[in-house]
Amino acid sequence: MSPRLPEPSSPIAPYIVAFLRHKRALNRRYDVEDKVLRMFDGYLNAQAVTNLTEITPALLDAFFLSRPRSRPRSLNHLIGVVGRLFEWMVEHDFIDRSPVTMKPRRRGNPRPPCILDLRTAQQLIDRAAGLPDQNNAPLRGPAYAIIFSLLFGLGLRVGEVARLRWRDVDRDRNILTIRETKFSKSRLIPICDMTAHQTPFTEAMSLDDLDDYLMSDSSPAESMLLSDLDGFLTGIAIGPEAIPPDEWLPVIWGETAPQFDDQSQAQAVLGAIMGRYDEIVRQIDNETVEPIFWQSGDTVIAWDWADGFVESFALRQHHWTKMVKSEAGMLLVPIMILCDPENLPDELAIEEKEQVIDDAIEALPDTVLAIAAYWRMSELEKKSVSAGLRSLASPGRNDPCPCGSGKKFKKCCGTGS
Repeated sequence: MSPRLPEPSSPIAPYIVAFLRHKRALNRRYDVEDKVLRMFDGYLNAQAVTNLTEITPALLDAFFLSRPRSRPRSLNHLIGVVGRLFEWMVEHDFIDRSPVTMKPRRRGNPRPPCILDLRTAQQLIDRAAGLPDQNNAPLRGPAYAIIFSLLFGLGLRVGEVARLRWRDVDRDRNILTIRETKFSKSRLIPICDMTAHQTPFTEAMSLDDLDDYLMSDSSPAESMLLSDLDGFLTGIAIGPEAIPPDEWLPVIWGETAPQFDDQSQAQAVLGAIMGRYDEIVRQIDNETVEPIFWQSGDTVIAWDWADGFVESFALRQHHWTKMVKSEAGMLLVPIMILCDPENLPDELAIEEKEQVIDDAIEALPDTVLAIAAYWRMSELEKKSVSAGLRSLASPGRNDPCPCGSGKKFKKCCGTGS
C-alpha cells in the first residue's frame, strides 16, 4: 500500500481543503483529486512558493510536465484536476483569473489493443484447461479456461472476472451482470455461445470510422450521429439503473434497421459503439469525462451531445422525471441550457448568451460526474443533497434572478412569491 501524502501546507492549502470539502458534499467517494492536489501542494513547497501571486502559468506548466512518478497521472488528468481547483477559486472570488493556461493534449485515435486471433486464443484456453490441480486449487485448469474465455470473449477486466458469482449469470436472457464497479454501478453484458460465432478477426473500428458509417447511406436517416450518440451513451452509463444493450441499441438507429455490407462490418460497428460505452464507463470511474462535441473553427457545438443525453431519459422516464421535479434537477441545468440555447432570456445580450453557453460546456464534465454520483446515492443521501440544493435555490427577493435575466428575483421569477 502506497504511503499517504502529507497534509496540505503550502499557501494554497486552505483553498485545497475547502475545495475538497466541496467535492465531498457532492458525494465524491474517491480520493483521486485529493492525491493530485496533495502532490501539487508538495510541489509548491519544494519550489518555496510563499504566496498565491507566485503561482504563475510557467510554474504550473513545469508541474504538469514534471508528471511526478510517485502518483503517476496523465498530463490531461493533472491539468484537469488543478484547473478545476483554480476555476473554483475564481468562482468564489478568491482570485481574479485562473493561472492555468496549458491546454489538454488532443488524443489521436487510440491504437487498437493487442488482440489475439481466435485460433491463438483457443490454443491459450486449451493449454489453461490442461493445467493440473493443486492441493489448494482443485479444478485449476477448468477455472483458468473459463477466466481466459471471459477475458477474451467479453473483454472483461481481471478484477471483474474475479468478482463474478453464479447469481450474476442469467442463463434465460444470456446476460452477465458485472457488479461492484466504481460508483456502485452495475453493467449488463450480453453473452452467447462463442463456438457458434467463429468468424474471422475483425480489426477494431475507430471513432472516425464509426462517424463515417453513421453519416453514410447505410445508416438510417434518423439514426444518431457521433456527438449525440456519445451523449446518449453517457446518459445510459450514468443513469439510475443498468440497462441491457438489447434495450438501448435499437434507439440509436430510430425506426429503421441499419444496413451492413457483411457480418464483419456489423461486428465492427457494434464493437465500436460498445467500445465507446465502455470507455465512457472508465472515464466516469477515473473522473476524467471527455465528451465528443462537433467543432466549427473555434466554436464548440454541444447541443447534439446534450440532445443525445436527454434522449436516454425515455428508457427510464419515471426515474429521470422524479429527479427533474426535485431540487436535484438543478444538476441538469447546464445540459438543459445546451439542449436549447435559443431559449435563453431575450434580455441577455448576445455576448452574455455566448458566455452562458461557454460556461455550460465547461461545466459539463463535472455535471456528468455529479449526476453519476447522485444516482449512486441512497434515498437518504438524495434527500440530504436535495435539502442543500433547496437552500441554494432560494434567492433573496433583491438577489439577481438565477434564470440569468439580470433582473432582481422579486421582479422576475419571484413575482408573486
